[in-house]
Amino acid sequence: MLGPSSIGADTHVFPFASIGSAPQDLGYKGEPTRLEIGEHNVFREFVTINRGTIKGGGLTRIAATAFSWPTPTWRTTARSATT
Repeated sequence: MLGPSSIGADTHVFPFASIGSAPQDLGYKGEPTRLEIGEHNVFREFVTINRGTIKGGGLTRIAATAFSWPTPTWRTTARSATT
């Protein structure tokens, strides 16, 4: 995990995922931005989740998700959102 980020309990990040990197926005000039990930999420290989941009409020927020582990049966309690 890179940059200012927080990850909730029971979140699983698999190898080769990129979590919390700088925004992929040509207008990004190093401003302070954050990533917040809720509980019970799974990020598999080669997923990229960047921090927010100032234009979007400076925050990317991934909501908590309810599922059964180890074989996920997804019951989404809240959708992922970028704010």
